[in-house]
Amino acid sequence: MGAALLGLGVATGVAVATPTVSSATPAGPSAPEPCVGTWDVVVGGLTNNTSVGFLNEDQRVGYNSFDTRSGVRELDRLVRAHARECPADFIHAVGYSGGAAVVHQWATENGKEFRGKAGIVLIGDPKHPAGPGGVGGFAATDMRWVPALGGANDDYGGLPALRVCNVQLNGGDHICNSGVGWSGYLSGVHSDYDFDVNSYPVDADGVVLR
Repeated sequence: MGAALLGLGVATGVAVATPTVSSATPAGPSAPEPCVGTWDVVVGGLTNNTSVGFLNEDQRVGYNSFDTRSGVRELDRLVRAHARECPADFIHAVGYSGGAAVVHQWATENGKEFRGKAGIVLIGDPKHPAGPGGVGGFAATDMRWVPALGGANDDYGGLPALRVCNVQLNGGDHICNSGVGWSGYLSGVHSDYDFDVNSYPVDADGVVLR
């Protein structure tokens, strides 16, 4: 269990990509931003209850990061609220680590309603499917028993999905490629990603492997 929690960003003396939040109480902004054309909404990983650490986002999802399902619910609430207020906006949902699992699961369940209106980016996704990048994320191996997080798949509800995983860099990221060990994670490879939402085209669909 210790290794599994480590994989989603619990502080263990190893630097992670975003500041640790000690409380599991949901927090952070919840009101939709004004209409912006492309609305970038971001979801951080475990212990990052306010989804800080990204650049150029419009909305951060505040949620209990120990509960994937709560993140899916809050993301869905924010997306629908913004879509009602700004129906012409394109929704660009970006998630990292446990937050990528949130975005992934949200797309699986709700993507068909937002086809042509939304796209997603999954960075270091524990639900990353098996394929050229490895055997799949650790949700398919280490964390099968966790509701909503358990299992890996390529079901994004028909939305364009850009998947980003360090499969070999510095030993590989066990979170999105559980075929490698934990040495890469311990050396910081799980935090070696680009967190500027503008770096990812809004309608990109494919896989970026390093």
